[in-house]
Formats: sequence, C-alpha cells, structure tokens
Amino acid sequence: MTTDLLSKFEKYCKEKSLIRKGEGIIVAVSGGVDSVVLLDLLSKLRSKYALRLQVAHFNHQLRGKESEGDEAFVHRLAEKRGLPFVAERMATAAHAKRQRVSIQVAARDLRYSFLSRVSKEEGTYKIATAHNANDNAETLLFNLCRGAGISGLSGIPVFRPDLNIIRPLLFASRSKIETYAKAHGLKFRNDSSNRKLHYKRNFIRKKVLPLLERSLNPEIVSALNRTA
Repeated sequence: MTTDLLSKFEKYCKEKSLIRKGEGIIVAVSGGVDSVVLLDLLSKLRSKYALRLQVAHFNHQLRGKESEGDEAFVHRLAEKRGLPFVAERMATAAHAKRQRVSIQVAARDLRYSFLSRVSKEEGTYKIATAHNANDNAETLLFNLCRGAGISGLSGIPVFRPDLNIIRPLLFASRSKIETYAKAHGLKFRNDSSNRKLHYKRNFIRKKVLPLLERSLNPEIVSALNRTA
C-alpha cells in the first residue's frame, strides 16, 4: 500500500501536469504529517525528474515554543535530505488584529505572501502545498455552509496559476497519508491548535465529517471530492 501511494502520486502529477523534468519546486513544509509525506514523495521523484527542491517554512509564532520547535524540526529535515531551507516568522496574531481579520485568514495570507516572494526570488519555481482529499472535503462543506457559489463549491484547485501553486496530494485521504508515514517511519510534528474546536474548520474536521461518515456515507470524503 505504501509503494502504491508513491505510484499514485506520480500518476496524479502526470495526469494533472503538475511537475516536469528539470523544474524547481518550493515545498511548503509545516512539519505536520501531510507536508512531511509530500516532501518525502517529491524527494523520491527528485532524481527521476531532475527536480530542484527547496524547503520553505513559515513560523506564525502562535504557539510559543511549539512554533519554534516546528521551525527547528523542518530545518533539520531539510538538512538531512540535503535540501536548501528558507524560513520566515511573523507575529500573526498582532497582524490579524491590525488588519481586522481572523487569525486563520491572516495566517493563510502571510504564508502565501511569503511563499510567493520566495518563488519570485528563485525564478520559475512552483510552490507545492500538502492539501489532501480531506482538506478538500472540509473546504467544500465550509463553503457550502457560508452560501458560496459554484466556484466555492468546486473546492481546492489542484493548480493555482496566479501563485504558481500545485497540490499533488489532493487525491489522497488523510488516513492513507498517515499510513504511509507510519510505514516509512517518517517523523512529524503535531499542531496542538488542530484540536481547538472554536476554529470552524476544526469543528468540521472533528465533528461534522465523522458524523456524516457514521450516519450517511462511510465514503463521504470521496463523495465530496467527486462533487467538487
């Protein structure tokens, strides 16, 4: 099954024209299981496709020592794989207050701004993020509850041309990603904020989707991805 994820990953990248030989790719790595697996899979294709990989990490400074630990962990991970590493840090909570937006919106905007700057500095580098099928299902439900139109209900795009972002793991469920990490002995960090239910996406992840799986459709994530 673990080898199967790599083959499916490569097939998905080919079908969606996400990577080409000789390309540069900035891999956004938070330290969580999804991004660690993304880095591992791209690293395994590195020689075959002559990829130039660079690891990028944004420290939101929202969880004190835990945030510092995440940055140090990703830095060590990049060094172990012999990859260049770049990081930036910002007091996200203070930025959110100044901009009068939620912390989640501020965090996303700051992260993408950072990744976009790194991409431009490096030239034609693409940006790879570790969004998966569960993220896509959660996004669709979140947008549905907000009353979004057709574009919102299409979920997370596999390619975002305005920022040159690719999402090569969008086909894979979180459980398959976690199984791969365990089988390959990949170490990763756990974000304690993911357990806080006052964040709307966490509420959908921890409460709504599991309820839909138990009550309506055990394959709800796949069904929502087909709908998107």
